[in-house]
Amino acid sequence: MALEKGMVATRWFAGIAFAIGLAIASAALVTDLEASDVTPWKSDIAYGNDPAQMLDVYRPDVSGPVPMVLYIHGGGWWNGDKQYIDAAQVRYLADRGIGFVTINYRNLSEAKRDGIFPPLLAPLQDVRRALEYIGRNRDELQLDPDRVAVYGSSSGGFNALWLGLSQALPGADLTTARVRAIAAVDAQTSIDPEQMRRWVGPGLAYGGHAFGLNEQNFEEFLAKRAEFEPYFAQLSPASLVAHDSPPIFLLYGYSASETNPGDMFYVHSPNFGIGFAKLAQEKGAEVTFVQDGKSDPRKKLQLLEFLVQNLKD
Repeated sequence: MALEKGMVATRWFAGIAFAIGLAIASAALVTDLEASDVTPWKSDIAYGNDPAQMLDVYRPDVSGPVPMVLYIHGGGWWNGDKQYIDAAQVRYLADRGIGFVTINYRNLSEAKRDGIFPPLLAPLQDVRRALEYIGRNRDELQLDPDRVAVYGSSSGGFNALWLGLSQALPGADLTTARVRAIAAVDAQTSIDPEQMRRWVGPGLAYGGHAFGLNEQNFEEFLAKRAEFEPYFAQLSPASLVAHDSPPIFLLYGYSASETNPGDMFYVHSPNFGIGFAKLAQEKGAEVTFVQDGKSDPRKKLQLLEFLVQNLKD
């Protein structure tokens, strides 16, 4: 019994120490958010022929290839840019020996220009192309393509989920790079309008633009679901997740219990995460779901530690 008490006390002190460490690290992270930015080690590297297909590399000041996080910006598949990063996160990862790569990619307008249908395919093709480019140029970039995590926000979170979960699809070159972990913030997790509406509720209007429809006309999206359904199996993260998928971390700024939700609540609803996590866990996938991230910076730190733990051997 004395031993059991000692073990309990050890766990209690360890828990307190972890909580204190997390609080200190969180405070430092919040301070860093207000600090200066970071500079790429290499910038505007072309991974394709289109002007949008560019990437920047941030590396820790160490020799030899390092594990990396591939970050995919959001912007509704309409806009956004690789330069808009959280410098504190880049520094946090660099301090732990991890590189950070951020990319631009073709948007929906450029997909229409290129005659790609559904338009969503253009950004998805580009994020895969960027990852494969990194794998083929591992020596020049000094990155380890066998230790890769993908991470994105909003529509970029959708792209990151798709990239990490689509590795078994035809056309994925697993000889160049393989994803070990996936993290997403405020991500849409499905592109099936029935599933999206069931998970998020009647306030959801966002999504049909992925198939070339008006972004705010969700009823048309529902009406044309049968036309788009053949694409869901290869484009929707909810369809792709499986028992052997990489571990996934989903962070949402909102809480599902919001009492006065605005339009952006539905675009970034934690119910996307709740529905996806339940489905994924039923399939045997490993998913961590965290909500109400805006009120607690420690939750962002959880995401970063998830990336570190899955990239460090």
